[in-house]
Amino acid sequence: MRGDLKLILILVVVCVCFISTDGQGTKASVKKSEVTKKPPNGAGNHIPKPTKSAAAKDKFAEFKKKHGKAYRSAQEEAEARKAYEQNSKNDEKHNQQRNKTYRRGTNAYSDKSHDWKVKNRMGASKKASSPNNKNKAMKKKAGKSLSARMSDTETPEVPDSANWTDWNSPIRDQADCGACWIYAPLAVLEYLMIVIRGDTEANLSEQEILDCNIADGGCDGGWPTDGFDYIIENGLTTERSYPYVAYQSDCFAKRFGKVLIINNTYEEEVSGDEEYLKHLVYNYGPIVVVIYASDSFTQYAGGVFSESDCPNDMDSYNHAITVVGYGTDPDGGDYWIIKNSWGLDWGEYGYGRIARNQENMCGIANYAMMPSSSWISETNFNITNNRKN
Repeated sequence: MRGDLKLILILVVVCVCFISTDGQGTKASVKKSEVTKKPPNGAGNHIPKPTKSAAAKDKFAEFKKKHGKAYRSAQEEAEARKAYEQNSKNDEKHNQQRNKTYRRGTNAYSDKSHDWKVKNRMGASKKASSPNNKNKAMKKKAGKSLSARMSDTETPEVPDSANWTDWNSPIRDQADCGACWIYAPLAVLEYLMIVIRGDTEANLSEQEILDCNIADGGCDGGWPTDGFDYIIENGLTTERSYPYVAYQSDCFAKRFGKVLIINNTYEEEVSGDEEYLKHLVYNYGPIVVVIYASDSFTQYAGGVFSESDCPNDMDSYNHAITVVGYGTDPDGGDYWIIKNSWGLDWGEYGYGRIARNQENMCGIANYAMMPSSSWISETNFNITNNRKN
């Protein structure tokens, strides 16, 4: 009986082992085969995770497409990519800081180094200015009290805000040419053409001054009052007649009629006094100033610009802009409204806000240039009908 029982147990064990090996064992083998089976043509052998550099390249490709960028060589494109990635890295680092009152962001020139921007996008320079200007009416008023600087016709008490942007001509782009010293004074004159005469075609030719005022540095820079001087001596035609090409060429001014003739002079205030600049902006409208445009400033994308890398001393300047108002932001504090000449995708649709009453940020109040008060009349500020468009 015990022998028969042992035989039965042995047979049961053998059967179980056979079923396990032939059934479940085979099934397990099939599962393993399915998992390790390779797809055809090697597809899926290696699917890398996106890296930061790959993502940056994708963004750079988007940047090129958006702005229509075409580079002359592989080396130039490599340099552009490097500058773009560095600017993007700096933008991201800045925007993560909660204590900042402004944002940085990409614009059409984010593929350029700061040195390139200084050379090609700025241009406020006394060294490049003509030493032979005849019409300067310099009034250096540093050191005088605010009340001593005011004439009887000016308002000593000014409101907390002023904004002349509704009377400004369109935002322009000086492109790859350091012609800010031309754009800033023409912005002021175009404002006066709109306000005094209601001239809807207030669009003066920067290119005429660039080509014909040969005593200055052209795209290498100049001083804003040199633009005033040229118009006093020669008059000026329209952008439509003499369009901007962003490089200095032969002078063709005699081919076109003049739409602006000025019979007087201008003033250049040297003070560093922000309260006085506020007074000028309220009483006279847009004012030409020169500032130090730092690396952060070139990447400005909105808010109230305030940065430690923007010096305020009298010798630190590289860019001419126009102050077109002032006000106070509940988060960013007091500010100046500025009109730039770097196109619509810089700042706040071509405009910007710089901190006011913060130790003369970027030297914004150091040099203020404007038509003299006697200009602002129909007698001395003539918009002619001698158009040859």
